[in-house]
Parts: sequence; structure tokens; C-alpha cells
Amino acid sequence: MRVSKVSLRGLILFASGDCFYEHRWSDYLKMFHDAIMLDTNDQPLAKWTAVVLGVCWNVNFSPEIPKIPHWGRNQNGQLGLGTTEDALVPQKIQAFQGVSIKMVAAGAEHSVAVTENGELYGWGWGRYGNLGLGDRNDRLIPEKISTLNLQGERMVTVACGWRHTISVSSSGGLYTYGWSKYGQLGHGDFKDHLVPHKLEALRDSFISQISGGWRHTMALTSDGKLYGWGWNKFGQVGVGDNADHCSPVQVNFPHDQAHSCYCSS
Repeated sequence: MRVSKVSLRGLILFASGDCFYEHRWSDYLKMFHDAIMLDTNDQPLAKWTAVVLGVCWNVNFSPEIPKIPHWGRNQNGQLGLGTTEDALVPQKIQAFQGVSIKMVAAGAEHSVAVTENGELYGWGWGRYGNLGLGDRNDRLIPEKISTLNLQGERMVTVACGWRHTISVSSSGGLYTYGWSKYGQLGHGDFKDHLVPHKLEALRDSFISQISGGWRHTMALTSDGKLYGWGWNKFGQVGVGDNADHCSPVQVNFPHDQAHSCYCSS
């Protein structure tokens, strides 16, 4: 197996062949280890190329539409299957029948997805507005976020923190929503946001990569500038102090530019 991408936070692995997965909750480790050895709906795992925190999807771009099977813990509906029952083997999300998915991401107990058309969906635990649907309710199946809250922009990338969500539009705009007790949304305050809000502090930057930690966020611009904000007790924002920051602060590299960013929680 050739691994082409790894994220420490969620043990996200991309591979050209067999799909590898290791869950961070030891109670579920064997369950996932066994599950990845199975064929699901006659789809060999040799065709699966990504795993995200127990959210695994088929990106075999044949005439079929890509599917997103989920499995594992499901106490808040984060599997999107319409129930709160755990799934011991991969289960296809019926709500996405006929929808082509570009990317998925998973937080502590919520999941999000971006479609090939740039639409954004959220489901699972919604107590802090981290689903972007305008309330604090859980969702047992994926629900589309209103384009009015996204200013009509198409989304191309999405990431999750523990209880917050980050997305990037095709024009490079950065949107955040959800929990912000430590300023991890970056809007200059410590208030939760129940729908996506564009980050005004980085309005003039084109965001090329994002990553969400437990309580902090990092973003990389197309010209190699790295910004961090949120919980900073251990200096994880990288700006030379251990104070929390509710707005983006640039991380300075003396002799180089950043090329990628990954958060661990």
C-alpha cells in the first residue's frame, strides 16, 4: 500500500490500493480492523482510497456515483444512517443516493461533506452549531447547508475540529462555524456561530489548506503564509506565546514558507 497523505488528528490515510484504518478509540479498534477486511456491497476494498475517522468512502471514479459508507460509534447520528445505533460494518448513506461526493471530514461526533457541485452537508451532533444549520439540534441524516449562509459560493474543501467546522470556497474564502469558547472560529470573539461565517480577517487571502485541532484552527494561504488561532495553552498556534487567540495570527518562519498544515488533537 502506498500512503500519500497522513493527518495526525484523525489518522487520515490516502492510498492507491488497499485502505488502511486505525481508530483512536481503543474500544472500537478491533471492530474497524475487522471491518476493513470485508467487501461491502460487492465493492472490493482495493478500490477504496481514503479513510477519515471511521468515515470511509469509495472514490472509484467509474460510471458509478461515489458512495460514502460509514461505520462505528453513532450515539449522536454521526454516521448519517437515520438511527443512533452503532454500525459494526460499513453502511451506505442512503441520503446521498445520486449525489456525487468530493470530500468528507469528521469531528468528535459530527460529520460534514462537500459535493462535486460545491454544496455543503452536515449531520450528527449539533449542540454548538457545528452542523451549520442554524440551530443546536442533532441530525441523524445529512442535511444541506443553505447557500444563503455561504453567500452563494461553492465549497471545495472542508475540515472539522473537535466541535467546530471549517470550509473553503472556490474563490479561496474561509468559513467557520460551531464552538468558539477558545476563539477557534477566528471571528474576533468567543461566541458560537450556528451558521457559516466568512472570516473577515483573511478576506484578502486565498486559502489553500485548512486543518482543525481539538480547540484551535490552522489555515495556509496560496502564497505560503500560515495562520493559527484558538486554544493555545501549549503554544500549538505557533505564534510565540500561550495565550488564546480569537483572530488569525501569522506563524513566522525565519527562512522558509509553509507548504502544508495538519493539526493533532
